[in-house]
Amino acid sequence: MNNVEQERAHLARLAAAEPHKRFRRLYRLVCQPAWLEMALDAIRTNKGFNTPGADGVRGTDLTQEQLDRLAEKLRAGTYQPMPVRRVFIPKRNGKRRPLGLPSAEDKVVQSAIKLILEPLYEPLFRSCSHGFRPQRSCHTALQTILLRGTPTWILEGDLERYFDTIDHGVLLTLLRKRIADERLIELIRLFLKAGYLEEWHWYATWSGTPQGSVISPVLANVVLHELDQYMEDVLGANRRKETGYKRRNPAYNRVNLRVTRCSHRLTQETDPVKRANLLRQLRAWKAERARTRSTLPERSLGYVRYADDWTLTLHGYAKDEARAIKEQLAEWLRTTLKLTLSADKTAITHWSERVPFLGYEIRGIKSRATGAGRPPRLLIPQAAEARVRHTVARLTRQTFVQPGDMIDGVNRVLRGWMHYYAYAANPHRVFARVLHDAFWKLVRYVNKRHKVHGARKALRRYYGTVNGRKTFVFSSPKTGRQVALIRSIGRKSLYDLKRADAAVDRVPTPWTVYSASVGRSPWQRAEVRSIQGDRCAQCANPVVEVHHRTALSNRINQAQAGYQARTIGLCHACHLMRTLQQKGQADRESRMLRQACAASPSDEITPTGSRGPKEMTSGSTADSRPKGQQDNSMPIKREVPEDV
Repeated sequence: MNNVEQERAHLARLAAAEPHKRFRRLYRLVCQPAWLEMALDAIRTNKGFNTPGADGVRGTDLTQEQLDRLAEKLRAGTYQPMPVRRVFIPKRNGKRRPLGLPSAEDKVVQSAIKLILEPLYEPLFRSCSHGFRPQRSCHTALQTILLRGTPTWILEGDLERYFDTIDHGVLLTLLRKRIADERLIELIRLFLKAGYLEEWHWYATWSGTPQGSVISPVLANVVLHELDQYMEDVLGANRRKETGYKRRNPAYNRVNLRVTRCSHRLTQETDPVKRANLLRQLRAWKAERARTRSTLPERSLGYVRYADDWTLTLHGYAKDEARAIKEQLAEWLRTTLKLTLSADKTAITHWSERVPFLGYEIRGIKSRATGAGRPPRLLIPQAAEARVRHTVARLTRQTFVQPGDMIDGVNRVLRGWMHYYAYAANPHRVFARVLHDAFWKLVRYVNKRHKVHGARKALRRYYGTVNGRKTFVFSSPKTGRQVALIRSIGRKSLYDLKRADAAVDRVPTPWTVYSASVGRSPWQRAEVRSIQGDRCAQCANPVVEVHHRTALSNRINQAQAGYQARTIGLCHACHLMRTLQQKGQADRESRMLRQACAASPSDEITPTGSRGPKEMTSGSTADSRPKGQQDNSMPIKREVPEDV
């Protein structure tokens, strides 16, 4: 691993020292087993790491032997990427977004290519690019906009179906500017031309990169780096302000001259009536001079891009000039990169109106006295508040989840949402409304769970004091562990922005409220660990999993599976052995029942061992039935082990 890091650092130094250098012999790095191991570790924490591709193999199923065979295929040149499995996810506008899910081996190879491309292109990428780059985020893009002040016009741009319309020829041509190794270029081309499977039908890919793949963000930035260069080098965006004297405003000079002349006449006038009129006129001219800028605003362009969303702020420009720049950009994108500006999402907005960007709304501010532009404000959209309320409402409908897991799940949703919108101007009121709504949704969740009416009974049990404040709190009766509804985190400043990764919830156990119906409960696992001293009940190893003595698949109400059954903490090996034993016992019982049912009439014995529609009364005997069926109708006794 250290050799891999040293090699990447060496590539980064060479790329920074020679911006026009073309690199050779890069394909050999992908074939190294150590490089593939580091590529696997780099994507192990990704959200879709265990999502199976077209072959059904998950990321955790990959072994060291498979990585060695994969390295051998790459070295021999026989590796062939598999088509991605295409799924669709809904978008906010009602449409659906296609996602491509590569196979597990393809994810590793793409991650290995990404480890090569990042040190080559990071020294070349401009500072105006903030998407899918290390040490950059949505907040750094918003910070850049705020530091430039309130513009006159804002050109908000979006590329129409960008990831689906990237031209493969343009992309490979741009890669050849930096990479001289045709074997690596050919490997990237194979991924682009692998196609996709939709409802198990193969379709060719003539353009675009699949969203959801590991390498797509890097390739997207490689193409849009040309747009960044055009914006800064041709249009002159993000240039440093020129030093020297600013231009005087002619309107201010005219008003200032009238003030001077009126003051001079006032000193020479002796008539009281005329002096009063001159004094009144002098005050009016001074008020107008105070409202007029003394210098002309500087004409400048500010450009910020996050992935395919970008904004161009125009300072001191007219709207006709903004329209001309928009048409010029559309023509350049169509002829050079073969991309199209989205007609619905590309708009020219005045500074006094709100502009949506990266989940926020940007509203310009100008001084009423001087007209000078101040830094704009970031506002929380009403749609964002409505979405988080809807998410909390959807979670709290799952009444089968334990209160500890439910409060943890709601806290993680609210904590992540508040950390993202903590940079807005005065977010306290919005946070208070959202937390107030979440509190009463938890109260209704408790009422439905315990089948009671009214908030008084719920608050008697779940309303307590935490750190001197009353809130919704739950304490485990077994371990005494306590969890309470999160409080407002307050406001953060974009002018002193630091990396907020430490504030993001990084609990090692994933949030499993949605899968609590199958028994994956972090709260329950913590209780079992506390009771057993974090030791397996059989081998005294650390507890990893919770075994349910009543099989979850055999429970009548699966919505409550895993919460009412008796549980025991085991390690992974003991849990697997106990589950196999339990499954074998269930198979033997079902086999006995099938044999008994085959040997007896269907109207006398059911598969569960109970009597059929013709129930026997207390006075009925075996002699009342036909003679040939007396021995076969004996009741079946089910012997269930006590420890299963």
